[in-house]
Amino acid sequence: MRELLARGWIPDQDPSLEPLRVQLAERGAVRPRAPEVRAELERQVEYWRALTDDPAAAVARVSCATVAIVGVGGIGSVVLQHLVGAGVERFRLLDADVVDSTNLNRQFIYSALQIGRRKVDAARDYILERDPSVQVEAIAAPWDIDSTEQRELLLDGVDFVISAIDKPSLEAAVEVLDAAWLHCIPSIMATAGLRRSFVSPVFDIRQGSPHPRDLLRTDEGDSAALLASHGPVNSLPAVLAADQVLHHLAGLHDFVEYGQATVARWPSAGPLALSRFAAVQL
Repeated sequence: MRELLARGWIPDQDPSLEPLRVQLAERGAVRPRAPEVRAELERQVEYWRALTDDPAAAVARVSCATVAIVGVGGIGSVVLQHLVGAGVERFRLLDADVVDSTNLNRQFIYSALQIGRRKVDAARDYILERDPSVQVEAIAAPWDIDSTEQRELLLDGVDFVISAIDKPSLEAAVEVLDAAWLHCIPSIMATAGLRRSFVSPVFDIRQGSPHPRDLLRTDEGDSAALLASHGPVNSLPAVLAADQVLHHLAGLHDFVEYGQATVARWPSAGPLALSRFAAVQL
């Protein structure tokens, strides 16, 4: 009993103490025992420990997941930061761009020394500097719906797909969601604009999500280049997306939105407003 109170409990460790454990847990007197992890993840484990009776399972699900990120620019690079920090250990990356000086106000995994390098290579360096044991596969190319090589990278053996591209159009980003849906892989999409940012729900057929095309509407034609950028406007949808991805991977589905999109709007005068919608025009 002294160990249970001091270190936390392990589910079903001692059936005879289970009724007492339940009473103590309801009063906040005991917590589930934290699994042993490297020092960088101790605070992350404490977070899972606050949400679930089995934090070890949450840690294992996150660390064992293979996550594909299509686009490691303004949205994808920030999502990547949070997934690496939370302990994801397998990544598949796709991006055709190189690091540019204009990226540095919002894409924080890159540095001035990496200007001119392919983003997927610079992103790999960032990941491996944080944890050399992480597995990273990457292709430096634009999204191509007809590419067998890309389908193998982004869909084969993947547990989650993040669509974070806006070139040549947002239709391409929705195509990524279509491909994930067809293969029954959970997915999410996020975009940032000047006055409006958007995060889709997690699209997962097993959780009763709508098809991406039932929720998202896109205009035909290529997207116009947006020359203005503001780091917080860019980071907000990326952070919200990363939060949803991690809770889904951890198996904490009550903390995940599977049905509606989240839209952040910055009016010309007034504070930020967050709203949920069952259908969105991109």
